Amino acid sequence: MDAFTYIREKLPLTLRKNEKDDDTLIGLPYPYTVPCADGFFNELYYWDTYFTNKALFAVGNSQQAKYNVLDILYLIEKFGYMPNGNRTYYLKRSQPPYAVLMADDVYRATGDKAFLKIAFPAMKKEYAFWMTKRVSENGLNHYNTEEDEESCKSFYENYVPTRISIDKKRNAAYAGKCYFAECESGWDFNPRFNGYCADFNPVDLNANLYLYEKLFIRTENECGNKDKGEKLYSGKLLHREEKYTRYANRFSGKGGIR
Repeated sequence: MDAFTYIREKLPLTLRKNEKDDDTLIGLPYPYTVPCADGFFNELYYWDTYFTNKALFAVGNSQQAKYNVLDILYLIEKFGYMPNGNRTYYLKRSQPPYAVLMADDVYRATGDKAFLKIAFPAMKKEYAFWMTKRVSENGLNHYNTEEDEESCKSFYENYVPTRISIDKKRNAAYAGKCYFAECESGWDFNPRFNGYCADFNPVDLNANLYLYEKLFIRTENECGNKDKGEKLYSGKLLHREEKYTRYANRFSGKGGIR
């Protein structure tokens, strides 16, 4: 069996539908795709879904890709950002931002302008989250967490050692914050950030938000608001590009600017 046939046959096994909250599970209005056919990871995850949707488009199931995006937009409207997944214990962090890219994929595949107009407010709401809750003093963006100090300390002392070795000389609360930030990055845990994820302005995160700003210009035009996108976002694009170019000489390792 070739890979394409295998994916086409197995994708239906990853479909879930839960409209009501159930214990830690957050109910969603549309059927959604999860990473696994059974066992673990039976939730709608954020950046995983971007790549899952690419497979759905490839097999001709743009409707399910659209449902996945509508569920993500629902969660953004509900919480002000897209959580790591639709579980209550994921509500303290997001994941790499892909909602605008996913919505644009749906629009390009379907030409559904009504969908785009419905999606746009949530898209802008998520962007506001990253530009207020996850912005550094230098104007670029970083990963972080909404966990309190005690939770961060406990995470570093009790959970992180089950995955990697830890430095007991570090401030446990701040170290835990950095590792929670690494969970938000989707790269948990690896040497990329050297244990200091919250201190970095990752190139991939800022590249995604650069694409958000570019797509916002185009979306405003698609929604009939000619010149509004240029007025609102062209300056932000140039600002991000200028900032990243200026600070690039501070690049540290593979994580991004630090």
